[in-house]
Amino acid sequence: WDARELRFPDGRLHEDIPVVLPAHFQAASVDVVGAPVYRYRVRDAGAPSITQRRHEMRALRDRLAAVEHVHGYIRAHEPARQRRRYERSVVRHDLRYHLDLLHEASDEYRTLFMDWAAAFLHAAGARVCHELPAIDRAKYHLVRRGRLAELLELLEFQREAALRTAPVRRRGRYYGDYPLRVPRSALRLGRRDQELALTAHLDWIGVENGRLRLTGHAYVNALGAGSPDAQRLEIAAVRPGGRRALRMRLAPTRLATMPVRRRDLEPRVQWSGFRASIGPTALIEHGNCELFAYVSSG
Repeated sequence: WDARELRFPDGRLHEDIPVVLPAHFQAASVDVVGAPVYRYRVRDAGAPSITQRRHEMRALRDRLAAVEHVHGYIRAHEPARQRRRYERSVVRHDLRYHLDLLHEASDEYRTLFMDWAAAFLHAAGARVCHELPAIDRAKYHLVRRGRLAELLELLEFQREAALRTAPVRRRGRYYGDYPLRVPRSALRLGRRDQELALTAHLDWIGVENGRLRLTGHAYVNALGAGSPDAQRLEIAAVRPGGRRALRMRLAPTRLATMPVRRRDLEPRVQWSGFRASIGPTALIEHGNCELFAYVSSG
């Protein structure tokens, strides 16, 4: 810190970005502390935090200035692969923090964001968005082309209906059913998309008649479980330890599981409930274990 004469800039928001990222590149080594040492305070009163002020012009200007500083530093001092990594980080985090607030921003704010982000995306190239979820790829597709009205419509759709709208299936692949016209490749869904992610809740666990009993519900977000045959659900127990992903596939202990209609949930997921149980012998053999929900749907 002293040798490089690093200093946080005065009077600017996001003052950590232009200092900490170059410092990581300049450091001979970087240690990672495993304990939680950084905490957010939830503010119900008083002055708003930086996070609560992202829709203000100053927050956007200072963020973009910080990104430009780091981007310039990496271009000048680091290999091209590091520049590409940072550009992917910018679209995944820095820009998205402000992109998702455009519906409550001023016209001046929207104009600055759309112009700056479009220029950044064009300079970074088409592949900068390839690893993003489909709905974010669609949003940046609209940003590149300056289609603000459609972007605001898509943001409203994301807030109100995205995870409750069933995706479209074509030739064995799923695509987001979004209210806009973009290339199909921008809408293809995969593991990183919330539409195909699993929601799972363990609501109760206890012992009845010598067996460990569990109740809960699980479903694929956008596919739901509106009928008894909409999905196939299993609960499995896996011992803690190394190579967990491999053992989850090859040698989990399957729990006796039956589907349950959950009238307390909305109709589209009312058949996502389950009851599962495991006997005392298996419990003794297993000891401590982690539980996983497996859902086949669609």
